[in-house]
Amino acid sequence: MSTASRHLSFLLLPVLLVGCSTTPIKQAMVHAPLSVSVGSETKPVMLSKVVVKLARGQVYGKTHIGVFCLPHGDLTWSGGRVNFSDDLSEAFREEFEKAGYTVVGNLDSLFPDPSEAKAQYLVGGLVTELQANVCYPYAGFGDFGMSSGGVFMKVDWQVYSTLDRRIVFQTVSEGSFETEEVTPAGFENVVINAFGFATQNLLADAGFHKLITTKVDIEAENVFRNEPLSISSPSLFDQPLNEHIDDVRMAVVTIFADKGHGSGVFVSNEGYVLTNEHVVGDAELVKVKLATGREGLGEVVRRDTRRDVALIKLEKWRIPPIPLNVIDLSVGDDVFAVGSPLDDELSTTFSKGIVSGYRTFDGYEFIQSDVNVLPGSSGGPLVDQYGNVVGLTVKGILVQGGVASGVNFFAPIRDVLDRLGIKLNQPSGKK
Repeated sequence: MSTASRHLSFLLLPVLLVGCSTTPIKQAMVHAPLSVSVGSETKPVMLSKVVVKLARGQVYGKTHIGVFCLPHGDLTWSGGRVNFSDDLSEAFREEFEKAGYTVVGNLDSLFPDPSEAKAQYLVGGLVTELQANVCYPYAGFGDFGMSSGGVFMKVDWQVYSTLDRRIVFQTVSEGSFETEEVTPAGFENVVINAFGFATQNLLADAGFHKLITTKVDIEAENVFRNEPLSISSPSLFDQPLNEHIDDVRMAVVTIFADKGHGSGVFVSNEGYVLTNEHVVGDAELVKVKLATGREGLGEVVRRDTRRDVALIKLEKWRIPPIPLNVIDLSVGDDVFAVGSPLDDELSTTFSKGIVSGYRTFDGYEFIQSDVNVLPGSSGGPLVDQYGNVVGLTVKGILVQGGVASGVNFFAPIRDVLDRLGIKLNQPSGKK
């Protein structure tokens, strides 16, 4: 018996329970996936799980036997919540890759899959409606392997952001498939095909498409290289952080845009603030809130989607900035993450950790640390033991198997400046 046959056989367990007449299954409309346009790319996604949840004892379909497929019994749900992600992962991956999306993770892997760390979004599906008809033409000969049939399903989709560590999108799609062709494991293939069409309809959802795709502005990146932006940064701190912690707190801000809030940090005397690109989104203007509660508008003047960094300019404010340390720290050095986790009322929260290592994903370098990072801290600074900015929070806690691993990633500040085309003017020496 195939893997799909073993796992999907739960759908057919109650085949011989009660005789009943047949009813046709619903037919779902099929929509073409929205294409990934030239100049755009998709963020890595991974199928987390697919669960069927029906009421215990619910009749969800009919069985038939014989060459004329005569009515024989009910398909009655008896399993409560059943996870059949393994059987449908290939259908999910196939539909996503056909539409030009990037899929990571391998549900068949017997060991931790390193590619899971690259997933920016985890996709889960809850099957809330299921209808099925199955026919066993050779049942009179004791053969329940050859079959045909049809399936309709409604899937409630949830998309979880590994950066924000919360559900950021929900939608519903339907899928159906029916065939009279009799094949081994025919009914299992019908289920997989129905799920494939439900996945295809997810890819036709405009909201999902907008969330997953992002424009790549190569010309803008070249402009940054040719026309660097000079900013002034103060001399590096050389005294312990606790001696000027209030200065650091005042320079860390909360940023509000369409998708919620994130964090940022003043890095120059000209009113420039660094944050994540995913914090500001497509906004040209964002609200910036100081630790004192004062609020104002800032203009997003530069952004780099691939590095997930952005630069905001505030004209009216001249908040003393935090110095930028472009020299790599050593593994084991103390670091502090500063931001507004979970709620803006928790602004300028400090969390302590160490530099655990330096990692490279998709050609980009990251500082790995065990310092605690929560949703809302994205875009906030990672500072050294003196309070100098060494990186920006870009990726929250790595989750594997539903368990937080205590692994976080930060963009080195030298790479942030390079990607945004920023030239740093900094006095020599320390203060």
